[in-house]
Amino acid sequence: MPGTKGSGTGATPVLLANAEVRVDLALQAIAERRAEERLPEVLVRATDQMIANTWDSDLPSGLATLRARLTASVPALQARLLQRYLTAQAELAQALQRAFPDRLDPITASALVGAMVGAVSASALTALHRGDGPDEVRDAMRQAMALVARSVT
Repeated sequence: MPGTKGSGTGATPVLLANAEVRVDLALQAIAERRAEERLPEVLVRATDQMIANTWDSDLPSGLATLRARLTASVPALQARLLQRYLTAQAELAQALQRAFPDRLDPITASALVGAMVGAVSASALTALHRGDGPDEVRDAMRQAMALVARSVT
């Protein structure tokens, strides 16, 4: 595929196009926290926004499957994806800490976001690699989200 090797340009913006939208949706969900919402509820709502966007766009189009396959073999894409992943986690952790300043310090907020994003991503990749369809991938991501949410009090 042209543009997937070397400099990381070309196909990379297309493969990562919806990532910005997903992060923005999660940031908005955190920023719109209602006074009565507890930490697990906000974390789940923000994560579910990202899952819903993935299910609406990248899963049915096949983009998520293509991205999973290419990131396993294209170092430039791996590097770009990791850079975006780490930036997104930092942004989400900062937003979560702002939403719960009396409850979260930077380390705890980062750990929660890392646990959630890592669990959901790992579940999605596993489901994609075994050939699951969009509904099954979404269900795997939601199962991971619920697992992490149960550990947050």
